Amino acid sequence: MIIEKLKEEHKDILAIANKISADMEGATDNETAKALLETIGQLGALLVEHLEIEDDYLYPILAQRPQQEVRETASRLLAEIEDIKKVFLEYVAKWDSPETIVQSHSGFMSESQSLIKALGDRIAKENSELFPLADESYS
Repeated sequence: MIIEKLKEEHKDILAIANKISADMEGATDNETAKALLETIGQLGALLVEHLEIEDDYLYPILAQRPQQEVRETASRLLAEIEDIKKVFLEYVAKWDSPETIVQSHSGFMSESQSLIKALGDRIAKENSELFPLADESYS
């Protein structure tokens, strides 16, 4: 089922985010920052695919479920997805080169930590609130 695929992707997203978190402090030269940008690119590719599945399949289906709690939770979390997408796209646009990361390293680290926290919080909400409701609504 789609929920299992999304749960697996959550693990992958968190693994890549943790790698970024672990590597970002050392990104003080262009070569290291370039490698970190490749990891950020991997996160972006996975995140875009993941959010498309949620947007196109999961949330529309849940919004039509007969259980009011499922519909309300899906609507609330869907609205929050737009915030995550926007923050991530702004982040990627701002930190688009190794030179930018190296020149403003402390700002990069701060924004990266905020983004990683937002992703982790979002995943935790889906895992603890949405996915159990989705499983129940299909049983």
